[in-house]
Amino acid sequence: MHAIALNILKKILFIIFLMAPVGASANDDTASGIVKYNEGAFHEARSLFLTQSKKGDAYATFWLSVTQWETGSDFRRATPF
Repeated sequence: MHAIALNILKKILFIIFLMAPVGASANDDTASGIVKYNEGAFHEARSLFLTQSKKGDAYATFWLSVTQWETGSDFRRATPF
C-alpha cells in the first residue's frame, strides 16, 4: 500500500513540475532585438544583442549569431576559458 501511495505522489509532483512556469525568457532588450530583427533592422538588432551578449545572456548570443549570419558580419573567435 505504501508503494502505491508513493507512486501516486510522484505522479502528482511530476505533473505540478510540468505546469510550473519556466524562468528562461528573454529580457526586454533581447526581445526588442528580436522585434528589430523581424522588421529587417538587422544592425539595430545586432547592437541590442551584442550589449546583452556581453552581459552573459545566452539567448542574446544565439540571436547575435543569427543576425551576424544574416548581415554577413564576421565571426570573431571567443577568448578561451
